[in-house]
Amino acid sequence: MLAEWTRHRWNVLRSARISLDESAYDLLETVLATTENEYQESRKKLENLLSTLVQQLNLIKELTPEGGLARIPFGKGRRSLNSADKAESLAQAVSALAGKAYRAPAQPEPSFTVFNQEVEESLYRILRWALPPGTRLLAFADVNEGFTNSYLGITETDFFIVSYGDLRKKGLVGELHPLADIRYVRLDERKSRDPQLHIITKDQNFQVDFDRWITSGENLSQARRLADILATVMNLPVDEKKNDPIFELEGQKQLSGGSK
Repeated sequence: MLAEWTRHRWNVLRSARISLDESAYDLLETVLATTENEYQESRKKLENLLSTLVQQLNLIKELTPEGGLARIPFGKGRRSLNSADKAESLAQAVSALAGKAYRAPAQPEPSFTVFNQEVEESLYRILRWALPPGTRLLAFADVNEGFTNSYLGITETDFFIVSYGDLRKKGLVGELHPLADIRYVRLDERKSRDPQLHIITKDQNFQVDFDRWITSGENLSQARRLADILATVMNLPVDEKKNDPIFELEGQKQLSGGSK
């Protein structure tokens, strides 16, 4: 910030110097335009950098027992500061330079959950910073992917499946899979004690199941609704549909046979 502010002031002084020469009007226009463009671009880069910094430091804060406290060189000597709060204050200052209000992401409040008990508040605090900015979590479920205890999350645009350890210890949600890529969804209840949720996307097949508590009446209805939510966005683009002539030929044979 200080370096960019110094450069900006130097360009202002340079422009004032050039303006004293009436024959240098074109140069003045160029310097002014270049200065403004550079300033806007640098500020956007700084906003993006600070956004990432705030996100990462807050994840550290939620994932570590000490709550993200760090000893940072600031002022005279070293003292303990909450680095996440300091980064957020800096982000607010940069946003103010642009005439904007800085908004930290809100804590997720999914409308629908599939858990055997109340969802731990700590999970939502982690998800607040683990999910991309502006992401709204609609549904959240406790599932198993193979032998791995996992979470399934559904946002307005994507879904993700992440292991307990990756979310709780590393603050990761893994790959976000676009809802638009979902081709088919099925809740297989043939094994009454082990219903399986199949999610087939454009490029991958996912299969998750649930612990035994899901087999009770109310919980099973929640699993069915989870499948319904994903099935609502099933999508097969026109360009992926095929039209093999074998069915046209077969139809023509049936018509010609019927006419005889």
